[in-house]
Amino acid sequence: MTWQVLEQKVRDIASFRWNCAAIPETIAGVKCDCVLRLELDRFIIVEITEENALDKVRIDIAKLWTVKNYLLSKDIYSKCYFVMKDTPTNSMREAGIDQKITVLSVEEFQNEYFDYKSYIYNRSQKQFGSLINIETGEPETNVYIPVSYLNIKSGQEFEISDIIAALKKGKQIILKGDFGLGKSRCIKQIFDSLSCDPMNNPYVIAINLRDHWGAKRGVEILTRHFEELGLDAINYIKSYEHTDAIYLLDGFDEIGTQSWSSDIQKMQHIREISVCALKDMISHVKGGVLIAGRDYYFNSDKEMLRCLGLNEVQTIILECHQEFAESELLDFISRNLPEDLEKNRVDKLPTWFPKRPLMIQLLLKYASEVFSIDYALDDICGFWYAFLTKMCEREAKIYPALNPEIIKNVLICLANKTRLSPSNTGPLTQSDLSDAFMQVAGFQPNDESSIMLQRLPSLGRISADSPDRQFLDSFILNALRAEGIIQSVKNWDVNLQKKEWKNPLDLTGCYIISNYINKDEKRIDSFLTMARQAANSSNKVLASDIVSSLCLLDANCLDFHDLYISNGHFMYLSLEGKEIMRLSIYDSIIEKLDLTNTKMGNGFSIEKCIIEKVFGISSRNSIPAQIFTCEVENFEKLATITLIKRARLSESQKLFVEIIRKIFFQHGAGRKEAALLRGMGALSNRSLSQKILNILLDENIVTSHKGDEG
Repeated sequence: MTWQVLEQKVRDIASFRWNCAAIPETIAGVKCDCVLRLELDRFIIVEITEENALDKVRIDIAKLWTVKNYLLSKDIYSKCYFVMKDTPTNSMREAGIDQKITVLSVEEFQNEYFDYKSYIYNRSQKQFGSLINIETGEPETNVYIPVSYLNIKSGQEFEISDIIAALKKGKQIILKGDFGLGKSRCIKQIFDSLSCDPMNNPYVIAINLRDHWGAKRGVEILTRHFEELGLDAINYIKSYEHTDAIYLLDGFDEIGTQSWSSDIQKMQHIREISVCALKDMISHVKGGVLIAGRDYYFNSDKEMLRCLGLNEVQTIILECHQEFAESELLDFISRNLPEDLEKNRVDKLPTWFPKRPLMIQLLLKYASEVFSIDYALDDICGFWYAFLTKMCEREAKIYPALNPEIIKNVLICLANKTRLSPSNTGPLTQSDLSDAFMQVAGFQPNDESSIMLQRLPSLGRISADSPDRQFLDSFILNALRAEGIIQSVKNWDVNLQKKEWKNPLDLTGCYIISNYINKDEKRIDSFLTMARQAANSSNKVLASDIVSSLCLLDANCLDFHDLYISNGHFMYLSLEGKEIMRLSIYDSIIEKLDLTNTKMGNGFSIEKCIIEKVFGISSRNSIPAQIFTCEVENFEKLATITLIKRARLSESQKLFVEIIRKIFFQHGAGRKEAALLRGMGALSNRSLSQKILNILLDENIVTSHKGDEG
């Protein structure tokens, strides 16, 4: 903090404290840094210094004593303060006491007006937005991992330091993002960074907006905020419009109740009224403001800016990334794992594992199980049930009138609705949201449930100008679809067989169903029967999903008992390492077909299908006889070292293919032996490569020549 800033800060505090202008003035030939004329016969004198040498302090105190005596000779009573940048020593305080002058640090002087130090402590003990331990309900204490946020106007990435710098300049920032993407964690990190050095930073006030339903003015938000912390806010509130404090406002989508209406314009008006207190507060504050919330609460960015009273040109709009980058994920888990666990197991996370911050928190809760038991990493079904339960419980805590079961079933209902959509993830209209709630709860949404529908986890806007929603998270969408199939088989919902779904399950959803069936082999018959009836009815996609899921079971041989599917749609059909019997697929779409080490059993055929990509074979000449008159668009290519590494081959097979590729398919007439393993990384097994080369030499496929360089 520069001397000029320090001096002005003390003057500002003094003027607000005594409700009087604080100006420099010369009295009795002494230049005083800060003089407040409360009345004709009552002054406040404040001297400010950066010096901390005892001799210098004594000299300045003597000057104040001169001023004090001069004013007293004029029948003017004065109270004098000597304010230092650093904490004074006992000797300095005693020197002031002798002259009836109060010696304080800037922080102590500030705290006599507004106890900012107590605010920092009390606020840091409370929850920041939705940043809670999903099991205990206590504030979350995970180690923060630096992530970036996207500036949607410029396309630039913003770090926490960039946000802080912008806030210090008085910028207004909106941070948008779906649930569980780290908005509240960002706010806590900014609060911690600014409050750890209170003397060199502006005040930072962090408010959970969901605690301020029904507020109409900004002062109401501030008053309630300080009262909940057990602090006196009178002094701060009377000056909040004039201070350069930074405000961190979390949850613009949670601040107000609202009625439900299918009229889009009426809903916009209701939302505008809901955030009127927030708008009032933003319009009065002088310093930087960061407002965070789920962007799909408003139907467009234009509506959001208008309702919050923000200027479109001057406002910075940031967006959370949908998931951790790979390096961020590994770093976050490794640094937050309990010390007694093997941290190298982080690298063994399954490919299906979601990278959303909230889901990673759930993983850490079960860290002792997940990282210490080998099979735990394969339990996608168990993880999904745990996550779904916690996610719905979390939402129900915000809206106590709704139980977690209703929220879960509304999400499943909406996920099933997307099966009929032209796009895989939506759109879902406002009427779809209302109908789903009515179907699950049996009554129309009221004020509180309508808010829940506006901000359902994992749902977002189709576009900036559309009120329609779509699913933003593929893992959650497909897991909900899988859950819908599991529930339908449990309850034997024959109506599901009559639907005409368009969008199939992805590999994640199929794994969840397969994992569920694996837990009890008796379930195979129920699912197979449902698939047969769906295939004979309208819902060919349901039959396709169940077959794809059954093919992922832990079994070497699968007998489908003459199941016949036509006009189906398979997103991923994996026959890897299995013998498939009595299954016929006709005139269907198969997006990905894995034939790695597949054995074609009796009664298996795939006929007249469109197959986008085949894995396990690399050319049309290798297609098995049981797959005929099919249109195959792509085969698994092994033309580069990257593709070879990604291929589902054994270590020795990958090494063999790479050696063949380098010798025969790269330019030149030969290769040095030392170059054959270059770029193979973990596959650089010299012993294994020598065995492969020996076989190639024995078969006269290659010859060896010793040159000057080896």
